Amino acid sequence: MTNAETLIRKGKRGAAAFVQAECMANKAAADAATPPPEVPQPPAHLQALLDHLLHPGKDIGDVETIDWCRWLVGGGEKPEDFSHRGNEKSVQKECGNNFLILKGTVSRGRSG
Repeated sequence: MTNAETLIRKGKRGAAAFVQAECMANKAAADAATPPPEVPQPPAHLQALLDHLLHPGKDIGDVETIDWCRWLVGGGEKPEDFSHRGNEKSVQKECGNNFLILKGTVSRGRSG
């Protein structure tokens, strides 16, 4: 079973929470590293899931794919709940960090 299949079996909430925990663990390890890496690497599970969800052969407007991405950005929190907290300064930073992780992962996945 691939990393993407493993996450899909967890469901959107479970997969997103797992990826968030994995991202936070990687961030903590990178922060503790001396010297810290120039560009943090996305977790393998996230990379695999995004490769599956954002495959160039899939329709960019696929409702299911968009919903998966909403759950991933929310880190396992219901997308509606996450978006309601969007006005909080700390959440804006968190959402921005998630977007940068997703953007970097997609950029690397499509160029390589």
